[in-house]
Amino acid sequence: MKEKIWEEYAFELLSKVIKGSWLEPILRSSIDRGKIPKEASGFVAEISYGVIRYYYLLEWIAKALLGEKKWSKLPDKVRWLILMGLYQLRFHSEEKSPYICFRLVELTKRLFHVGLANLVNAVLRAYLREKVEPPREDLALIYSYPRWLVDRLLDRFGNRDFVELLLSKGNERPKLRIKVNLRKIDKGSFSSLLSLKGIDFKEQQEIEDYFLIKTPIFPRDIPGWEEGFFWLESLSAAVAVKALDISEGDRVLDLCAGRGVKSADIVQRLRSRGKLISIDLYPMEA
Repeated sequence: MKEKIWEEYAFELLSKVIKGSWLEPILRSSIDRGKIPKEASGFVAEISYGVIRYYYLLEWIAKALLGEKKWSKLPDKVRWLILMGLYQLRFHSEEKSPYICFRLVELTKRLFHVGLANLVNAVLRAYLREKVEPPREDLALIYSYPRWLVDRLLDRFGNRDFVELLLSKGNERPKLRIKVNLRKIDKGSFSSLLSLKGIDFKEQQEIEDYFLIKTPIFPRDIPGWEEGFFWLESLSAAVAVKALDISEGDRVLDLCAGRGVKSADIVQRLRSRGKLISIDLYPMEA
């Protein structure tokens, strides 16, 4: 059996996303269960999130190169292979272009047949030649957002420069921030663990027990991952919980619980007193 091309792991995840799955839980589960090798996990996460983040832009490029009618007739999975290739060609270093084209064409051969592989190759090579881009004034395509959302933001704020800044910030990759689980370790001891591991970090003074990890590292390689000494928490989630000004004994309703990050923060602030009800629209995937 041939060794998997790393893009194939991302393709398998995106194939589930097409059917309605959430990317984050299936990515985490695949890594935790060893379905995605540790050495490939960073690449797979980058490609998977990147294609979804820039879906509208990448699809526009594909249609411009292939024609909307021909694009619409392709099987969904072939379209995602093309989008994966276009994402890498546009956002990764140009010197990697030959290897990107080779891997995507080879993967298409394995999954489908030579005819579709030739089509994928033609689209990717056409992009390298033409480097098509949407009009600069089309913010929805440039920053890859739903057009209705951009139109609504422009109507709401009436300031194009501000909306463009808002859209660009929304596409920035989040920094790695973690919240210390005080039920298992105190902040000082956890700081010592990070220092012993040689991890550069900064304590966020405005939010209690909250750290910015500055060293490029995969979360599972941070000491205390297995023991549950911390959890990953975005700045927006941490600020939202802090704004609640929770006290011991409060009753809290989390109506957008997701995988439970904010709920965990709320529980810690309740200090085992009070009541929390966590609800989300979608069940978490095993």
